[in-house]
Amino acid sequence: MTATIRHAALEDAQAIADLLNLAYRPPPGREGWTHESHLVAGQRASAEQVKSALQQTGSIMALKVTADGHLLACLHLQGDKESASIGMFAVDTAAQGQGLGREMLAWAEREAQARWSCRKTCMSVVAQRPELIAYYARRGYLPTGETAAFPWEASVGSPLGTALSLCLLEKTLT
Repeated sequence: MTATIRHAALEDAQAIADLLNLAYRPPPGREGWTHESHLVAGQRASAEQVKSALQQTGSIMALKVTADGHLLACLHLQGDKESASIGMFAVDTAAQGQGLGREMLAWAEREAQARWSCRKTCMSVVAQRPELIAYYARRGYLPTGETAAFPWEASVGSPLGTALSLCLLEKTLT
């Protein structure tokens, strides 16, 4: 399958939101290994939230898209000269396990260095997802020892039962 990475535009917002919701909160039978439906209910993102992210200063979003326009992966990068934060990162559940996540992370790291001369990239992951934290650790993203509360106010879903927290991860770029 031929696919390329390109920058997102505002008109991509709904497709990006759909991909994020499919990857993180899929309907039964469509779960990939990255889903968190057992921990959080509701949508992960809306088209309005994606548009807002795209319009922030120092913000870009990359899309991995097939020749026929199918969105396979997305990743949001927010940076400055010190560091870049990775978020809204998702791979279509049907395309997981093919190296797309690794490719998108490598793109983000190169872009952070080229665009902002960043020395590090960082992200936050639901702390109750050890398999996801291990995936990022294999790619050089290590826990900083810091945690944050689940962002209830950000309208990214509602935790189910248990108190969730975020683990902050960081990678030093060379």
